[in-house]
Amino acid sequence: MTADPAPLASIIVAAYHSADFLPRCLESLIGQTLQNFEIIVVNSSPETRTAAVLSTFPAVRFHQHPERLLPHAARNVGAEMARGRLLVFTDADCRAEPGWLAALAESQAAGHELVGGVIETAAPHLVSRAIHLLKYFAYLRGRPAGPFDLAATGSMLASQAAWRLAGPFDGSLFAGDALFSSRALRAGITPWFEPRAVVVDQDEKLPSGFFGDRLRRGQEFGKMRAEFAHWTRPQLAMRSALAPVALAFTLGRMFHQCRRAGRLTDFAVTFPFQLAAQAAWCFGEALGYAELSQKAIPGDRPTL
Repeated sequence: MTADPAPLASIIVAAYHSADFLPRCLESLIGQTLQNFEIIVVNSSPETRTAAVLSTFPAVRFHQHPERLLPHAARNVGAEMARGRLLVFTDADCRAEPGWLAALAESQAAGHELVGGVIETAAPHLVSRAIHLLKYFAYLRGRPAGPFDLAATGSMLASQAAWRLAGPFDGSLFAGDALFSSRALRAGITPWFEPRAVVVDQDEKLPSGFFGDRLRRGQEFGKMRAEFAHWTRPQLAMRSALAPVALAFTLGRMFHQCRRAGRLTDFAVTFPFQLAAQAAWCFGEALGYAELSQKAIPGDRPTL
């Protein structure tokens, strides 16, 4: 890791009660084959354990925020602190493989201003693998390089040019990276998938209220998607009615990605869980569309 006042890249990590995972994350970042970067950790949890971790990593720039921040709001704070011309994002519960940053930077040098990479898991527990599949099936090993819809902040690079056009993240949304990718695409920047850039997600836990949370996040995503696309009331009604089709399509995509990644056994064994969790999300989207349709008149853009 260079002490250069103007590094090539700024790696930004949002932390919240992350003391158990952060050491492995930071060790993996410090061990990158490409060394021209800085690390910025933005923590918004009120406890002291996370801050104490940073005392053993003096080269890491650390910001303790006085108030709770949602993840994308914390990333925005890190982006404001950044000195690098490349903004690189990962999560505190991920560890990056040694060539991760180099692969992202090489992809950007080849002309891709917004790049996403692989998000894998090494979790031994079936529940952890099930949750990982649910969240990251589109980012598994085996997916070839090429354009895709959504660069996830677990493994993302955005050039400063892309950030100026599409950023910052909407800090109030959990789906802020989806909105960022959509803004970039509208500005003429196509997100690019780089399969050589790999991070490994550490053990996922099943929180209480998980399925209710999926419903709420689906609703948030649906409202965001419809607002961004300026759907009219008839379009909202059609999308809401097509929720069962969306569920079938999503499960089909999961099957395809798991087959390509050699994870079909995990998919088959956890299928009831995947079905229930994806159904909660799709139903949440339908609720979001229905809510917006009450605020629109036929042919008009709905407003939040």
